Amino acid sequence: SGTIVVAFGADRAAWFAGSPRVAGVPTDRDGRYVIRNLPPGEYRVVATSALDPLSLEWFDPARLEELLPAAVPLTIAGPEKKTVDLRPR
Repeated sequence: SGTIVVAFGADRAAWFAGSPRVAGVPTDRDGRYVIRNLPPGEYRVVATSALDPLSLEWFDPARLEELLPAAVPLTIAGPEKKTVDLRPR
């Protein structure tokens, strides 16, 4: 409860409001989540309870920089499903 999973492009140039390479979703009560429609590329993924889900803080480059050390690398090559197990930080 209260955990947000954020996926963001490895390239900091993609860290801006409305970027298709930044997405945040809340987990369900079982801790599961789905992020859809990320374009191919290199990403970092992190689970956190430090963000307000209503504020869209995950688009803020300063917040993404704070999350970066705990993020897990993820490569998306095309239309595919990936599973990433995360622990909230």
